[in-house]
Amino acid sequence: MKNRTEALAVKLIINKVLEKLWIHLMVDFITKLLLVVGKDTILVVCDRLSEMAHFCGHNKRNNSRRTSKIV
Repeated sequence: MKNRTEALAVKLIINKVLEKLWIHLMVDFITKLLLVVGKDTILVVCDRLSEMAHFCGHNKRNNSRRTSKIV
């Protein structure tokens, strides 16, 4: 008899339906850009329901020291 090498299947979990805008967000940084007006990094904030995105310019030096405040 052979041992099973793969994990056992588990029950699928149904994803929740998103109902309100700007509740579930995706956040990412685009880094290593050319320096323009003192900014070399872009903070991308995207709403998962509407897929609307906001882009904020930042300095790479400031990103590692403190978090950005989104208003």
